[in-house]
Amino acid sequence: MHQDPAPLASPETPSRLRLPDRQWIDLFYDLAFAAGIIELSGAFAYDHGALGALWFGVTYALMWGMWLVTSGVTGSLTSEGPSASPLSLALLVAQMGTVLFLAISAGDSLAESELVFDLLLSLALVISLVLTLRARGTGVAHVRRIAPLLAGAVLGLAASWRVDGSVSLVIWGGSLILIAVAAWVVAGGEGLDLHRVKHRLAELTVVVIGEVMVKLALTVSEESVWSVSVTSLLPTFLILVGLWWLYFGDLLADQTDLTRPQRRRWILAHLPLHVGLLALAVGLAKLSVGSESLTAPGGLVSLLAAPLTLCLGSVGLIAWAGRADCRAVVGWGTMAMALVTAATAWTHLSPLTVGYLGATVTLATALIAAGPPRDA
Repeated sequence: MHQDPAPLASPETPSRLRLPDRQWIDLFYDLAFAAGIIELSGAFAYDHGALGALWFGVTYALMWGMWLVTSGVTGSLTSEGPSASPLSLALLVAQMGTVLFLAISAGDSLAESELVFDLLLSLALVISLVLTLRARGTGVAHVRRIAPLLAGAVLGLAASWRVDGSVSLVIWGGSLILIAVAAWVVAGGEGLDLHRVKHRLAELTVVVIGEVMVKLALTVSEESVWSVSVTSLLPTFLILVGLWWLYFGDLLADQTDLTRPQRRRWILAHLPLHVGLLALAVGLAKLSVGSESLTAPGGLVSLLAAPLTLCLGSVGLIAWAGRADCRAVVGWGTMAMALVTAATAWTHLSPLTVGYLGATVTLATALIAAGPPRDA
């Protein structure tokens, strides 16, 4: 007997439209973050001082937090959740455009973009709030805790424009804290499916690693293909291979018995990993074309050595939270790269030397962590 397929939309809003499967919607959603990441890395390449690095980290953290919250309330991270519907898809597309222009506005000067940035951030949060409210009663256990946090963040952003001076900055910072708390709540949600969480974070990590190569191509296109040094490309790709191998090795083993604190740490440690990778993308691109930015005071540390140390340290946190077999090895690798960073700050190492030292530490860590087969 013929049986109609199960509806793809939520029970409250059944739809006869056949939408793509959840995984393809998720990957489509990630495209906006891929484009936004390119813009952010470009802005960081021009301003990689202390304030530039802070603004870069805050902006990506906001984007990452919205990605996590939206994924959590749309069923991407849970076994049971709201099914995709035409309305939810339209809201996701609207948020994709908002996030893209949010990243673009973050690259402008603060005086030119502060109003636009806050308006776009508020719009993205409102979309997440609507998606959160639509997820009530659909198996997402943390919806009731997220909605007031998102609403409070939007109200705080609006209120920050009604007052002047330091009070405005305090209210604005409070809104960012509410967004961070919402991401914290999602990361510790009871209904999360760890297998789905790992897949989604792995997909986003692949996107971020891919941006390293995109940044390299864009940097070379601004110069000339003849400006690329083969001896500089080698450490660039060795570092990428090492980080890729470390992450997609033991870290993604099927571990379904993590406690809530362990799972929360496992998820949130991806944020500094992605920030480190995006900063490293700028440094590796500049290394490949012999940019003078690396020889400027502090440039080699902020663009190459410190980001790589942050990447290895974040991988170590992920391994520690997930009780991966490689956690001790990654810890030693992180300490070795921290020593390289200290040497870079206090001595006059050349960019190429630091690149090869970083490649040696990263690839050696990955190879030792891989080790022999467990049944050997």
